[in-house]
Amino acid sequence: MEFVVLSHPRSGSSYFCNGILSSHNKIKCFDELFNNNVNTKKVLKDLSVSPYLKLDKINLNDFLNEVKVSFLNSTNLNKNTFGFKLFCNQLMPEKINQLCNDKKIIILERKNMGQSAISYEIATKTGQWDIRMKKEFVPFEASINSVLNFCRYHKYELKVYKEYMDQHELEYLHLYYEDLFSDSTLSRVSEYLELEGFAKNYSFQSTKLNSLERYNKITNISKIREILLEYDMGDLFSNV
Repeated sequence: MEFVVLSHPRSGSSYFCNGILSSHNKIKCFDELFNNNVNTKKVLKDLSVSPYLKLDKINLNDFLNEVKVSFLNSTNLNKNTFGFKLFCNQLMPEKINQLCNDKKIIILERKNMGQSAISYEIATKTGQWDIRMKKEFVPFEASINSVLNFCRYHKYELKVYKEYMDQHELEYLHLYYEDLFSDSTLSRVSEYLELEGFAKNYSFQSTKLNSLERYNKITNISKIREILLEYDMGDLFSNV
């Protein structure tokens, strides 16, 4: 069984892939295989696989099969369900047919797109992309236009993907980050991937990178919060 996690930046997809999915004794979910960062390069180097950044320049299925075979040859873990993550802007909707031929699709997004946008704004300004990089940062003024553009772009992008898949009657599982830590969501995931459930004694806890304290280091956060509420992009201070 193979699957794809289709998502947008700052959606919690890395934690979903590395923390939740890969905790299952039958699942190996690779995070970002199509990124130019140090972590991606190391993962592929360890597997002796050449990196590919341009999805339109490769046979995607051949590349993913190479990754899977290399992983199986490098471990004694008994994994039989393999997944990887893609951001919507890395693949045109028309290409999704190539994936759906033999892979299942999980679409993950945040209900609160405003929080994703602020998380992205903090990460780009500070270089702190995950919890391992977390440290104090100097207060700054965020770009209201950048925050709104992030929300609009990724909401529209996901809408286009879902409409395309619905029109072409392509099956997918739609999840929200905010629901990831419930037993019912984990049951939906395991059922969709045709696996036994996740271990009952496993406790999923998301250690969040951002907090209300960090949000308040953005000098115009109150104004941004008002605007995001006006555009129905979520309350920044909800469940932070």
